[in-house]
Amino acid sequence: TAFDLDGNILWQHGEPTDNHDIGTISADMPMQIYDIDGDGFDEVITAKNFEVLILDGRTGEVKKRAKAPFSTPEEDGTIIGVPDKIYAFDRINPDGMRICNFRGLEKPRDILIKDRYCRVYALNDDLEVMWHFQSDKNTGHFPFAIDINGDGHDELLVGYNMLDCHGNKMWTMPVNEDHIDEIVPGRFESGPHKGTKFFACVAGKEGFLISDFNGKLLKKDGIGHAQRVSLANYLPNRPGYEMVVVNFWGHQGIIYFYDSEGNQLWEMENELN
Repeated sequence: TAFDLDGNILWQHGEPTDNHDIGTISADMPMQIYDIDGDGFDEVITAKNFEVLILDGRTGEVKKRAKAPFSTPEEDGTIIGVPDKIYAFDRINPDGMRICNFRGLEKPRDILIKDRYCRVYALNDDLEVMWHFQSDKNTGHFPFAIDINGDGHDELLVGYNMLDCHGNKMWTMPVNEDHIDEIVPGRFESGPHKGTKFFACVAGKEGFLISDFNGKLLKKDGIGHAQRVSLANYLPNRPGYEMVVVNFWGHQGIIYFYDSEGNQLWEMENELN
């Protein structure tokens, strides 16, 4: 549903329901708001009924659609994260989405989709599959696309694995358990790692992780089930950007505050969710 700033409904795709039971279904929402075709207006890129859809942001009308990729039978038995190692559907049910630039275009026009939690698929702006990757480690929630080597093409951090722009594995972090909930890139501005670019990651029971762009772990703090991470200039009188991490056990968690080098400064238990 698209609203204007006064709360008026502009358009809807699909029909609302009074079935509150389906509201408890958990998933990473397959949706991005982005001008994928360069016409000056944002599209809504989403998935529904085993289709990937590009909707006109002005009207909600379908501009492009394509069936989700098949879950190929030869992959069954090696797919992680699904009951009995057998995927339930003929086609994948797209989960979280990212806008990426695997082709090295002037403007990103590639779309990443994934299942829950083993495979990722790179689509071009015509919704054609360019490549896919089946992970040996849990993909986590939202893979992160970033050009780590300056070649103009995005690489992709998929959970603990780094892929090149063609979907080939470049390296993996020395972590096997649980999965990455959130990823934020940054750069150390002081301390022993000054100038080093890093990924700050929260990884469930593996806690808070900081790795360099080669997958080497620089920091690891076992703070419980780490769920969310933020990187910002919270202390302007200090160099670099500070980091805030929140853990989670089904209710509000503990807030952890780190300096720009990843050293914990304080923690507090929040009274509100």
